[in-house]
Amino acid sequence: SRRRHTRYWRDWSSDVCSSDLDVDGLSIGAFGITTNNANATITANGGSLNGTGVINAGNATVTLTNSNGSIQLTTANQVVANAAVISATNTSSVATKVTLLSSANISGAGQNLTVTQTGPLQVGTVSAVNGTVALNAAGGLSGPGLITVSGSNGAVVLTANAGSVNLSAANQVTANAVTVTALANSAINTNGVQSFNAVLNGSGNTLAVTATNGRSEEHTSELQSRQYLVCRLLL
Repeated sequence: SRRRHTRYWRDWSSDVCSSDLDVDGLSIGAFGITTNNANATITANGGSLNGTGVINAGNATVTLTNSNGSIQLTTANQVVANAAVISATNTSSVATKVTLLSSANISGAGQNLTVTQTGPLQVGTVSAVNGTVALNAAGGLSGPGLITVSGSNGAVVLTANAGSVNLSAANQVTANAVTVTALANSAINTNGVQSFNAVLNGSGNTLAVTATNGRSEEHTSELQSRQYLVCRLLL
């Protein structure tokens, strides 16, 4: 009789030292990918790195790369790790649950990255060219990392719906335009910003902006009611 051969996919729920996938386009299935606190490296060479499955590396690092396409992982808390390294060449969006965003680098022109964090986010190196980098952290944004978006169309959007945005290192944010939304007292140190939009939601909050492109100014706005306050600092 002829022997039947059955091919099995690797059981991602077992202990895995690292997971490396290198394909043209990749979809993470509903069962997701789980390592036992080990690094997970997922690579696509084109198309879209997408799907609904959760990528859980525990206390380790998740590295997501698409060298010629996008990363679309938008399910809540879809990437669970101690650190996430994200690199893509097309418009990307990643919903993370990480204690540290160590690096989010985008190569190419006209590319966007959106990172949504359900808790506090410690910002590492974030860079893009002529795109929009949007960092959304419900519990607040802080950390020493530089956020740089070069090009005349470069923009940075920082949101902390239940906390503060504190990026006060020298020249920490570099972009043509910066938009900040925060609930608690916030401070931003910017470089190379031609226009600054500061939107504060909530009462009794202060935003301090220090611009360092040519001259230094500090702009402070206090909210007396739970309304949106839009402050524009034209440099």
